[in-house]
Formats: sequence, structure tokens, C-alpha cells
Amino acid sequence: MECKIKNISMNYEVIGEGKPIVMIHGKHI
Repeated sequence: MECKIKNISMNYEVIGEGKPIVMIHGKHI
């Protein structure tokens, strides 16, 4: 789970204001 959370965190940082995208990424992973 830690790996997934880290991936989502990185995506969130890159996207910035992309909460929906982060949520989709988290579900997709």
C-alpha cells in the first residue's frame, strides 16, 4: 500500500490541482 500511496503523492505533486485525476490514478493502480 505504501508504494501506491507514494505513487499517488508524486502524481498529485506533478499535477498540483488534480484531485480527481489523483483519485482516478489511485483506483487505476
